[in-house]
Amino acid sequence: MNNLLHVLPSPIITERLILRRYIEEDARLLLEASARNREHFKEYESDNVIFEMKDLDSAIRIIRDLAAEWQKGVCFFAGIFSKDTEEFLGQIYIGLGNPTVPEFEIGYAADIQHEGKGYITESVTKIVEILFNQIGAHRLSIECDDTNRRSIRVAERCGFKQEGHLRENKKHPDGRRTGTLLFARLKE
Repeated sequence: MNNLLHVLPSPIITERLILRRYIEEDARLLLEASARNREHFKEYESDNVIFEMKDLDSAIRIIRDLAAEWQKGVCFFAGIFSKDTEEFLGQIYIGLGNPTVPEFEIGYAADIQHEGKGYITESVTKIVEILFNQIGAHRLSIECDDTNRRSIRVAERCGFKQEGHLRENKKHPDGRRTGTLLFARLKE
């Protein structure tokens, strides 16, 4: 059951998007995305692997590490690219929660230049469909900061219900405390 992520297709095609595993040839593109999104991601995505990219060598190493994690069935990071221009639009993450259920966790981040255009909602909608209909998931979950309105709206638009609120469970570098909202969706 813990190898269900092995059968995730790559690429995944939607109406406007291509979701696919990162390849070494993406290193320069991801390094540029890292620099462009550093301030943008700092508040809600400070633990995103893109932050670890300091130079081309580190970007290549991270892409190799992500490929190894996918091969082990631990997690799946996919870049979200425009079908028309092949431009990087964001990232989606799928992790194995509880394999006995089976439950999967979904995470996402939009590139600063492409927020508010529905790319993340379109990506999550397709991932939900694949996890339920092809992978056999029973439960899907999303966690997001309780102040991240965009992320909350994506979860709600994709049919996830809020199940919990961990209040002030994080402290940001500026000293501000925020909480975590827990969303889930069950197979219908």
